[in-house]
Amino acid sequence: MEESEGMGHGGNPPKKQPRRPKGGILTTAGKLLFTGDSGNLVAFEPSTGKILWHQQLMSALSNGPSSYMLDGKQYLIVGAGDCLYAFTLAGKR
Repeated sequence: MEESEGMGHGGNPPKKQPRRPKGGILTTAGKLLFTGDSGNLVAFEPSTGKILWHQQLMSALSNGPSSYMLDGKQYLIVGAGDCLYAFTLAGKR
């Protein structure tokens, strides 16, 4: 984990505190669970925990994944560091 530094209460340097990942969890009606760790966005089968897909990102997730529909396509977006990543979710073929 990264450590954060700065000035603490009263101008004294604070003790180093671990910086926690800021990702979250997204579940979809299509029975997918998306979450991330220190640089990967991962899709799981919620009932079994099986990893279905993953994508390595340039940084740790800085927010939870979100999903939206536009013109009949479903999109997944997530922030990591100072980047916003967008993916399309393929339907059943």
